[in-house]
Amino acid sequence: MLVLHVEITLKPGEDERVLSTFKRSFEPAISAQKGFIAVNLMRAFEGDDYLLSLVFETENLRLEWVKSDLHQDVWPKMESHFSGYTIKKYLSVGD
Repeated sequence: MLVLHVEITLKPGEDERVLSTFKRSFEPAISAQKGFIAVNLMRAFEGDDYLLSLVFETENLRLEWVKSDLHQDVWPKMESHFSGYTIKKYLSVGD
């Protein structure tokens, strides 16, 4: 199992917009992908940072999603709300 965490800093005032884009575009698109397990958009308990957590069966299946035309459509919509982000990948241990 592959877990990808995108640690996000939003542009000022983009909280409602990023949530709308996530719910209306990104979540439905990624949920239909082969190997998809879960996606969550979370706000830090303290502060204004967000975390986008994606879970796929494998890294190869996640990369298929990244290469898709649909990803090329919905990711820029999400990214337009960010002032910056970093990505960390995690693999399940013991599978």
